[in-house]
Amino acid sequence: MSQITILVRGGQLVPAHDQPAIPNGAVAIAGETIEAIGTYEELSNQYPNAKEIGGEQFLLIPGLINGHSHGRGLTDFQRGARDNTLESWLLDTRKYIPVSAYDDVAFSAARLLKSGVTTTMDNHILKDPKVYESEFDDVLRAYSDAGMRVQFNPAIRNDNPFVYGDNKAFVASLPRALKDLLTSPPPEEKEIQKEKEEKKAKQMDLF
Repeated sequence: MSQITILVRGGQLVPAHDQPAIPNGAVAIAGETIEAIGTYEELSNQYPNAKEIGGEQFLLIPGLINGHSHGRGLTDFQRGARDNTLESWLLDTRKYIPVSAYDDVAFSAARLLKSGVTTTMDNHILKDPKVYESEFDDVLRAYSDAGMRVQFNPAIRNDNPFVYGDNKAFVASLPRALKDLLTSPPPEEKEIQKEKEEKKAKQMDLF
């Protein structure tokens, strides 16, 4: 048996969904592997040199699973999208200020882990489809660095961006200004950065 390095203690230990709770339970861990579960008294006597964490005030359960996410650390509201109907909300998401895919997912993973989630599904929506390979690598590296298990699902959408029907006919029926708004490409990162710098410069001129 591998050397036990950590003993995690809880006032109530739930080993699995189909097993009874163990009052004053503990989990013995060797490296990244759970080696044994039982009462704290049993395992503390069996592994006296193990580092102990937790305590009677904690509920000890298996890691939770997040069944649906998009790997976003920042909420849509924090990014500038308002709560709205689906189609209107999707238009708002086109105006997101670019965020590093690695940083965004790493922040999301940290929040999940803090909530007891150790496995997640990431229905990943690309920030920049032109460099999808490097973005996927960054996303998976962020989960790996965080120590999280992930089911990674690249999202692909190439139909019905505006209505559930004939999108070309719908766009053609719109006034020119609205048509240009819907069909114009999202602003590039450098253009957004330039706008931010110009805004900051104007603010500095006020003082």
